[in-house]
Amino acid sequence: TWEWETTKQEKYTQPVDPLMRKAKDMLESRHSGFINIKSLANELGLSPVQFTRRFKASFGVTPIDYLTNVRLRTARNLLAETQLTLEQIASQCGYESGLYLSRVFSKKMNISPSQYRKAHRL
Repeated sequence: TWEWETTKQEKYTQPVDPLMRKAKDMLESRHSGFINIKSLANELGLSPVQFTRRFKASFGVTPIDYLTNVRLRTARNLLAETQLTLEQIASQCGYESGLYLSRVFSKKMNISPSQYRKAHRL
């Protein structure tokens, strides 16, 4: 399911809307910290509703779903390529705790972080 959503999102890689391209870049560059969609929308000069609609029209997913996908991609890479603990990975991916990352990861990926690490270890 997660891979299908990510593939769907990747179809929208070249949006016509330059403001949404900027928003995508902002989400990607800030993914490891706290992101408030309302504040981000304000930075872009939009209401949160306008921002969400335009972003979804450009990329096929909401800003929150896009951010989650970016964070999970980072978590997958760190699980496969490092010995970092889940707490350390969580902090690098913008999550407050390893427990919360584990919940999100398991729900979206249909596999636990530890199972993913065992299956994808380099």
